[in-house]
Parts: sequence; structure tokens; C-alpha cells
Amino acid sequence: MTQTLLFILVIGIGLFYAFKYGNNAKKDIAEFESKKESNETTQEIIELKYFGKIDLNKTEEYIDILIEINENEVSIDLNIIEEKISEETIQPTIKFLDNLSGIEKIAHKQVLLDFQNGNIVKDYIEHHIGEFNDEELKSLGIESTDSSENKKQKFLNKIHLKRIGIYPEEWDSLAIFDYTINDDLTQYLIVLKFDSNGKFVDIYTES
Repeated sequence: MTQTLLFILVIGIGLFYAFKYGNNAKKDIAEFESKKESNETTQEIIELKYFGKIDLNKTEEYIDILIEINENEVSIDLNIIEEKISEETIQPTIKFLDNLSGIEKIAHKQVLLDFQNGNIVKDYIEHHIGEFNDEELKSLGIESTDSSENKKQKFLNKIHLKRIGIYPEEWDSLAIFDYTINDDLTQYLIVLKFDSNGKFVDIYTES
């Protein structure tokens, strides 16, 4: 009888401590996980021109806004693949956006230079002049009686920036500039690419 009572007492004490310290262990684990989660979601806010405050530790995949740049309304979008990026990665984008007005002027100058010395812009213009009817050309200020050279020059003067796409994780193509003649008349674009140093990389057409 005595042995039985002693056995029950031992079991009882064991269960008491198991319950007590087991709950404490669960509490400690829960607190650890909570702190871990809190540390993992700590905000790292930076100010990005045009886009405002961005949390580098919880980035949005796509942000699209309208801005005015060099007296033109342009769509600009920010594209980030990863859910979080480093401050080192975003720095070229910060610098690029701070100098966007000047870079847009460089981009427009490249369009004019390519028209004079290259084939991309000239081919784009000649293709559309050949495809558009008299009414469509007239909507661009081009008359059927204009000389071939005057038509090309007037068309060139109507080419304008439509969109700027920003890709912070793409070092060799951080920014894409899309130029068009008219969204209602064509889906074809003149595209200029700039790298993370703000240098012009390439010009081409795409639809």
C-alpha cells in the first residue's frame, strides 16, 4: 500500500513539473517565433522620387503612376521581382530617378541622332507613312501634298515619350523608354534602353 501511494505521488509530481515546464517551453518557443517574425518583417523605408516611400523589405511587384516630365505627361512604372531588395540594389534607381529629367532629354536626343545617322527611327517613320492613309496622316499634321522629306520631318516631330519602365534589379537595362507616334494609330514603339549608370545602351522597335 505504501509503495503504491509513493508511486502515485512520484507520478503526480512528474506530471506537475512536465505540465509546468512544458507550458513554459511552449511559451518560450512562441515568443522566439514572434520575435523572429518581427525581425524578419522590420521595415526599411527609402524615399523614391515620384513613387514616394518604398519598404525594401516588402516590395510591391508593380507600381504604375503618371508624372509630368519636361512638360509631357508620361506613364512610369516600377518593377521589382523579389519580395525584398537591398539598399545597394536600389541606389542606382534612386540616382536615376533624381536625374530623370536630364536623362529623358538624352533619350530624345538619341531618337533625333538615330533619325539622322541610323536606321531604326527612319525605318519606323517610313513604314508608318507608307501604311497610314491620308486621313491618318492628316491627324498628325501631314498633308498628302507635302514632300517626302517634309512628311518624315513632321512625323519625327510628333514622336513622343509614352512610358518609362524602371527595373532596379536589371543592371544592364535599368530603364526602358517607349516612344510612339500615336497610341490610336499604331502599336509599334521606338524603345531606348539605359543601364544602371544612366548610360544609353540600345535603340530598337517592338510592338
